[in-house]
Amino acid sequence: MNLWAGRMLVPTERGELNGPFYHATFEGFKTPYFPQDYSTKVIKSGGTGGVGSGMYGRDNGVTFFGDVDTKDMVGLGHLQYSMGVFTGTRGANSPNQSDSASYAGRLTYNFLNPEKNPGYYTSGTYYGTAGDILAVAVGVNHQKNGAGSLNYRTDFTGVVADVLFEKVLDNNMGVFTFNGEYKRFWANGGNVKGNRAAMYADVGNMGQFSGQSWTAYGLYLIPHKVGIGRFQPYGRYTSIQPEMSGNRTEAEGGMNYVIDGHNARLAAFFQRGNLYTTGLNYAPGVTGATINAFKVAFQLQI
Repeated sequence: MNLWAGRMLVPTERGELNGPFYHATFEGFKTPYFPQDYSTKVIKSGGTGGVGSGMYGRDNGVTFFGDVDTKDMVGLGHLQYSMGVFTGTRGANSPNQSDSASYAGRLTYNFLNPEKNPGYYTSGTYYGTAGDILAVAVGVNHQKNGAGSLNYRTDFTGVVADVLFEKVLDNNMGVFTFNGEYKRFWANGGNVKGNRAAMYADVGNMGQFSGQSWTAYGLYLIPHKVGIGRFQPYGRYTSIQPEMSGNRTEAEGGMNYVIDGHNARLAAFFQRGNLYTTGLNYAPGVTGATINAFKVAFQLQI
């Protein structure tokens, strides 16, 4: 068992624990954020007002984590666990006037090869270097009065289930990777229920998502090099369904050019949907136009 204390990633979803640089695609963050990602609303050091929860996906707290080899018990598999207590939503104008803590935890079961990452972090792909992977996980985050506004308060509970499947095909036929994620957030209870429009107009509103969402994408890493890298075509679809706001979807297709795993890669991809025109505004009645976008990107880590 290991213990970390300080400001760290909250153990919930694979997408969060991948960080910004270890997703299988360049725009990894598609589905609604857990509260710790609301960094634009964070109270700065020494501040006295406002409302915030976390800092760029991180929060102050402690996390216990470790792993258990279950092969001797059930004949296969590897269990990874992480759980922690965090500051969560706080502030003079926040819904959390009683300073209740935020609790989070995640369990991952690797049916095939175990994942080897620093701490309790994850990756969206290993490009076949870890062999065959089938990792199924569930995460949860809860805080009393963790969402809403100063005068309209509700508990926050978020549950996520995600899966990573990566198969190294026989006879040097390449690598297939699949990522899938489902989220369900509850942030519409207390006196927020029936008063969501008033909550969005109230002081200290966090704008926390309440509803369900999912995303899934598959990638195929072509085995033969072209120049200094390998091509990796992929497709992705995302659906977000707020309880009181307009639905938003996005289809994405693209081509990665993988030079050195996550250290050096390029991509070109096309997107169609209303994910960006609606953004993170989950207020009642919000809708957005469907747009088309073509993007190019590169990543270099030294």
